[in-house]
Amino acid sequence: MATTAGGLGAIPRVAVVVFIAKGKTILLGRRRSSSGGCSAFALPGVTSSSVRPDRESFEECAVREVKEETGLDIEKTEYITVTNNLFLQKPKPSHYVTICVRAVLADEQQEPQNIEPA
Repeated sequence: MATTAGGLGAIPRVAVVVFIAKGKTILLGRRRSSSGGCSAFALPGVTSSSVRPDRESFEECAVREVKEETGLDIEKTEYITVTNNLFLQKPKPSHYVTICVRAVLADEQQEPQNIEPA
């Protein structure tokens, strides 16, 4: 039987996020709130519905998702760390195991596009 976060029904999900450095900056995207609240800035990445560990590595997932979200080609992807994130606030507690990857732009002249505005 799966253990939930704090017994609140938050089943762990996997996420992959990508740190893309260009000089002294890190790429962040503005994500709209699904609940109509404030938007937030976040690293490019994906949650469990698009993570396919049976068909691709986390690094391959990072390359695919960055291309889908921003149109950018990245290379030299490298695993950094994993974090265990519990958000226990009701009514919608959540639990993410987040794989953090870093990468560099394949071409420094590329500019990100807002392809997935979600």
